[in-house]
Amino acid sequence: MWLGRLLTSMRCPDMVYRNKVSGTRLLSSICLMCFAVVAAMLGYFVGYTLTFIIIASQSIASLPLIYIILMVLLMLAILQILDMLNVTAIVNSLRLTIKSIILVNSLTVLLPIVYVIMFNLLNSLLPHNLLLKQCHSMRTLTDQEIVLLNSVVIIIFTLSNLLFSMNVLLKFLGFPLYIEAEKAPKSLKNIVTLSNIIRAIKASVMVIVILSLLLYPIVNFRYQQMVCELKRTFIDKCEASVDPVYCMWMFVKDYNGSFEPTYRKPCPKPRQLLIIIASMNNRIFIAKLAAVTQTGACLDFALGITKLVKDIYGYETRIVSMLGIDHVIPEVKIGNTWYVIDIACTTKSYPVKVNEYARYLQQRYPEIYGRLKGLVDFSTGIDLSDEHGFSV
Repeated sequence: MWLGRLLTSMRCPDMVYRNKVSGTRLLSSICLMCFAVVAAMLGYFVGYTLTFIIIASQSIASLPLIYIILMVLLMLAILQILDMLNVTAIVNSLRLTIKSIILVNSLTVLLPIVYVIMFNLLNSLLPHNLLLKQCHSMRTLTDQEIVLLNSVVIIIFTLSNLLFSMNVLLKFLGFPLYIEAEKAPKSLKNIVTLSNIIRAIKASVMVIVILSLLLYPIVNFRYQQMVCELKRTFIDKCEASVDPVYCMWMFVKDYNGSFEPTYRKPCPKPRQLLIIIASMNNRIFIAKLAAVTQTGACLDFALGITKLVKDIYGYETRIVSMLGIDHVIPEVKIGNTWYVIDIACTTKSYPVKVNEYARYLQQRYPEIYGRLKGLVDFSTGIDLSDEHGFSV
């Protein structure tokens, strides 16, 4: 009985009136239940995307692009199927629902992008600011607490999607947050409307453009200042030193001492603005940003330190990715020898020659050595395992 009432009462918005055909009524009920499934899935995806962007993403440019492509393909497929079934009322109803879902989810994707750019701009202007210090206090978070934080964000955005796209379902279930449009307070009508969501999306895009335009000159200016100051401080030491490797290592230690690690913490990182799509590549700018802000995870550290070493000492540098492990290592070539300068993780005491790195890991970090599946150049993808003493 309850199931029969559910199937006969749940109807798409455009079919609530003048529809007494049982077959169409059943189809509209099925349509609405499909809406619920789709909204829940999209809500989960957007919630996870937001969390992933803030906490662990390598780049915020690719995720929205993937999201938009998948969303458009999914919605076009649904509309094409309904067009083939010749159910005009359901198609019209679905178009409005799809529009709501896309607009709300687009806004939830744009907001964290604004947050990431704004945070990096603040770090460029004021290194070690109050917000970054708050991130520092989160270093005590355990993996379980991070998972819990992810889950809370996902649940919030899943519910928000259900609220926007499942109006009829909420009404049938007697959900207390449901408010009919004609009975809604004027203040609520003025806030929760698609037109206002569109305005918020336009405003977010405008803020992203403005912040990006501000970020570029500020980072370049601050980086040039930083390089000049570091050259005055460390080049004299290098000239007085008989060991260029030791001199370079002292600089790496000094930079590491001022670097604020935010690995797996809900704090935006410079690497999240990294764009590598075909011939498009802003790696040089992101390396400058990482050097200026002096915060982030292993990739941010590697980008910053390799750029600084290259510009201050003139040495050739590269970044190497560890396959099977979420880590990258910076390397520098002094003379004819490459050295691993992963002071934040694997080579904390001294730089290690790359041809001795495999034996070094096996002795000092057997857990990393056992999980490591190979080493490749971060930029070119060339396999460097053999060069580092691993069998290919």
